[in-house]
Amino acid sequence: MSKKLITFPCAGGSANNFNKIIKNLDCKIYSMEYSGHWTRYEERAYDSMEDCIESLYSEIEEIVTETDEIFLLGHSMGAIVAYEIAVRLLEHGFIVKTLFLLACMPPDEMDYQKITFENNDGIKKFLNEIRQIPLKVLDSEFFEEELLPSIRNDFSILSNYETMPKLSEKINARIICISGVHDPLVQRMSGWQRYTSNICSCVECEGAHFFLDDSLNISKINIVISRQLSVDLEWNV
Repeated sequence: MSKKLITFPCAGGSANNFNKIIKNLDCKIYSMEYSGHWTRYEERAYDSMEDCIESLYSEIEEIVTETDEIFLLGHSMGAIVAYEIAVRLLEHGFIVKTLFLLACMPPDEMDYQKITFENNDGIKKFLNEIRQIPLKVLDSEFFEEELLPSIRNDFSILSNYETMPKLSEKINARIICISGVHDPLVQRMSGWQRYTSNICSCVECEGAHFFLDDSLNISKINIVISRQLSVDLEWNV
């Protein structure tokens, strides 16, 4: 038996996004890179959430066994991906212990209009407001040619996302919701309780949607994950 943590980044994000958070964790770690992004830039981007899940699941199936204890960590869009992957893993008899869902409301409460844009200028304005990325950077040739296409594609995937067929019952895995107290996109995450027959707990961090940029939050989340990796029957966030 082995404990394995699999991570999924936000829209436009990189497999390296969680490097500081997952440092020194007592488990095997697999950081997933989305097709068409960063180190996989030249590969075909996903057409839909279903395409994304099918592709990632085929990769994950090669690195897990039925005796492994699996932990999934996702930020924003990555939280949705983590949930859908959990559903698929459980359907195939794998052991999913805990989902760490960051900065993402449950699917039935998400307002997809907030990430639906008519043009690239709308995306740039959104990124400038939500992450304070300078307009000078957003207007650069590198951003427009190398990063913007994958971000635009991810937003399209999310805006057209519908929850896929689920288990006949709620998933049997712990869910830990972690949010920024000043996040304009996420008002609450407690609704994830409806998606599990296990325990759901919420943790708040200082900051907005990208609270992962703060070193204190990084330490806090690392501790939360570390405790869950050592949990057996006890529930202790």
